[in-house]
Amino acid sequence: MAYKIIILDRAILDVTESVKWYDNISKTLSKRFLNSFKTSVNIIYQNPYSYQIRYDDVRLFFLKTFPYLIHFSLSRFGRAKLRFDLI
Repeated sequence: MAYKIIILDRAILDVTESVKWYDNISKTLSKRFLNSFKTSVNIIYQNPYSYQIRYDDVRLFFLKTFPYLIHFSLSRFGRAKLRFDLI
């Protein structure tokens, strides 16, 4: 089943704040961070069941090279809801 990715408003705000924070350090670093996030979302989209449930039907995905987690849950209606948190 193909899932529709829904990124929660709070997650969008967190990602935006993180991009700004990395941008203050280096433009290149902020671009790498945003690319890492987008790549991670795409990986989750391709195979969401590859990640075990950690709590309350929520699965976790660790971003590579950045200290962040994507928390996501799958609904029976074909939607994957994403949250984004600092580790």
